[in-house]
Parts: sequence; C-alpha cells; structure tokens
Amino acid sequence: MRARLRKWEARTFRALYGPKWNKHFDELPWSFAFIENPRSNPHWHILMRLMKRLDESELIETVLLRQSANRAWLKLTPSGTVDVKGIEPGSNKSVANYVAKQLGREIQFQHCVLPDEFWRFDKY
Repeated sequence: MRARLRKWEARTFRALYGPKWNKHFDELPWSFAFIENPRSNPHWHILMRLMKRLDESELIETVLLRQSANRAWLKLTPSGTVDVKGIEPGSNKSVANYVAKQLGREIQFQHCVLPDEFWRFDKY
C-alpha cells in the first residue's frame, strides 16, 4: 500500500507540476496520509494542503488535483476510487478526527505517511 501511494503521489504531482516536479519543493502540496482498515479494506485518508500558484485560484487547483489524482490512481489500481473534497472553513476539527480515527491503533500509527516523506530526500 505504501509503495502504491508513493507512485500515486509521484504521478499526481507530475501531472500537476510537470516532469521536474520534485525539484520544486516550495510549490508541492503538503500532506499527511493515514491508512485505514489495513487488514480488511485497506485505504488511505489523506489531508493535503495545496500550495496555490499565483496564476490559479483555489477552485482551479482543486479541480486539477481531482482530475490528476483520479487518473493516477486508476492507472495503479483500476478497481479503486478517489474522492477529493475541499475542507470548508470551520470543519477542520471534524475532518481531522475522521481522517485519523484509527491512528491510535499500532499498525496505523506505524504506517502513516508524513509530509514530504516520499520526495524531500529521494530521487524517483
């Protein structure tokens, strides 16, 4: 699951930022990924903060992320799905609680993915 998430992130960021995406650390989204139900129905919950480019609105960035994320995941897991949702002002606490609801379990805590873990010091 972790390797697939890493490939998904690379494909998504490449679609959003171009082939040299990993050279633009200051522009890349910042995210936390939490695995849920790893033994029965494994899936990721990801909190992602988009770094809006000066020439684009937040809505455009969200639409581009939704399209890129779906395309990348379907190439890696044809039977899978992606659901990108914006976080409304004031809902951040309930969103964080939902995304991290299983984080207290040992396996979920050991396998969460921290911001920039995949690309900060690695070469793809």
